[in-house]
Amino acid sequence: MLDFTLIENGEEFEQLCEDILRNKGIEIITKPSRGPDFGVDIIATITVTDNIGISEKHRILIECKHFAKSNRSVRENDIGNIIERTIANNCHKYLLITSTTVSSVVSYQLQGITNNPSIPFSATFWAKNDLDKIINEYPDIRDRYFIKKQKENIVTIQKTEPELTVIVHSHPDFSQELNKIVNLWNEQQKHISFNLIRPSRLLETKLLSSGSISEDETATIADKIREEAGFLKDDGIIQFCEKRLYGGQYYQLFASGTEYYEEPPNTSTISLQFMRLLSQGRTPNDSSILDMIYQSIIHVISTGIGLEAHDETRGCIMDFDNNMSDILVGLKDGPKYCTSCEKQIKKMGATKIEFVVNDLGVSRLTAANYLNKLSDDNMLRKNKLGTGNYYINEELFEILTKR
Repeated sequence: MLDFTLIENGEEFEQLCEDILRNKGIEIITKPSRGPDFGVDIIATITVTDNIGISEKHRILIECKHFAKSNRSVRENDIGNIIERTIANNCHKYLLITSTTVSSVVSYQLQGITNNPSIPFSATFWAKNDLDKIINEYPDIRDRYFIKKQKENIVTIQKTEPELTVIVHSHPDFSQELNKIVNLWNEQQKHISFNLIRPSRLLETKLLSSGSISEDETATIADKIREEAGFLKDDGIIQFCEKRLYGGQYYQLFASGTEYYEEPPNTSTISLQFMRLLSQGRTPNDSSILDMIYQSIIHVISTGIGLEAHDETRGCIMDFDNNMSDILVGLKDGPKYCTSCEKQIKKMGATKIEFVVNDLGVSRLTAANYLNKLSDDNMLRKNKLGTGNYYINEELFEILTKR
């Protein structure tokens, strides 16, 4: 499987797509626009010959989306109004090319366009697996964009820390404040990618209406929110509920979650009921409630990574993880990590369950059992990152980093 994170940015991914298209005999005509997210529209033509020998040129609107480094799928709001743009450019076909995959919503949308006789064009997509097969048909393209880079950057690749993607529920009472803090966190550090989303009305109502809810039901809701938003199953999700949260033998829980090996994996739910009781008589966006929410998010993420709160001040978010009164000090500049914490995070880059599932085509349980057996035999060292585990070949890591 080719490593599309070797493609530096959207422009280089566009060049890769153009080279593939030309090798397939497709003529590039023009590039009308470039979006801030590196989305690129390309107009191309292909000659089509019908059964009686008549040939004509068909125009294709091609859109390129390079999200390999964030490892998220292409969502509906990434592509906008396909029908309007394709018709406006007088095209007969629409092709979306992505270095990851597309969400189920986008897949259904493209199928619906093709199957709708009232829409005068067809639509499809090439995802990561499709590109992999296509590129391997053209060794010169494969060597130029992938093999050569792998040889030049093998040490850099091994040192690169894995990116943890975290989805945060944009609670309507705190949406503006959460948006500000999430933007700040993403600006100040690159280890964790925070993504603020608002669930569909149907799913959010189940969380925010009064009553009680089981931890199993909240995990199912979190999984549906993640899927609808176009994220991967291995991406962590933190959601809020206003109900009494219960599970197992416990009548009321402050928070609950699922591990990487459970189904659905990597979910966290924080009940705001206790926070509301502690803050009765105050405004919904009162700072004391927000402080507790921020602290809860940081606690879930940082302790999930395997970091522990510090007893002394290091200028790190973990200085204040256990101290509610000091949380504003730890959050005002974003969740910065000290050298010790950064070192611990960076040394976790090796392999994880998702990689084995994708590369070997086995189930999550089989992949987990396989990696855990290697860990038990001391061939790999297991480290927890977020809600998942990374498995490190320490001997190989030492060899590569000393070259």
